[in-house]
Amino acid sequence: MGARVESDSRGGRPAPLRAAVLIGGRSSRMGEPKHLLRLAGRTFLERIVGALEANGLVVAVSGSGALPGALEGIERIADAPGIGGALGGVVGALAHDRESAWMLVPCDVPLLTAEAIGWLIAQRERGAAGVMGALSSSDDVEPLPGVYEPSGFAALERLARDGSALRALCKAARVCVRAVPEEHRACWRNVNLREDLRDLGDGGGVW
Repeated sequence: MGARVESDSRGGRPAPLRAAVLIGGRSSRMGEPKHLLRLAGRTFLERIVGALEANGLVVAVSGSGALPGALEGIERIADAPGIGGALGGVVGALAHDRESAWMLVPCDVPLLTAEAIGWLIAQRERGAAGVMGALSSSDDVEPLPGVYEPSGFAALERLARDGSALRALCKAARVCVRAVPEEHRACWRNVNLREDLRDLGDGGGVW
């Protein structure tokens, strides 16, 4: 059975919130680093960082790789050693600052808006291990972008030891899974292939 989709927002914010953009993927299907692709004249990474900073978040970059000149001074944190995929980035962020919650965002969602980030932040619930969005049903859970609380750190480490996927946190701990409002759903759209870039309908200097 999938995680229950909750539509209400309750409780406070038990930990300060930071943010990190995950750039550690190999981008094997795209053939080049996705965070450096451009849309409307700005790199994906710059667009995402801007949406996060518009919500007052201090933003770091998780993973290795070149950065655009405008972001050369941004804080960088390492993925957790020995843990592959997005889970390594999430565990690495929480290990980097155990007192904070983290808004973790993949680098391939260039349509992400400040409003969508603000909505996700508002879904935090005291006592929950995190917040994930669901696009079409309770089984269609998207772990990123997502909020990860310090209380979920031990469960995330167990998932890593078991070789589980990040979304398995929904079954390992209490996670707030929220139905993403229609006006924000495009913000969860991943760009993995050249065809995905063309489908954005902008061009924006990508080529």
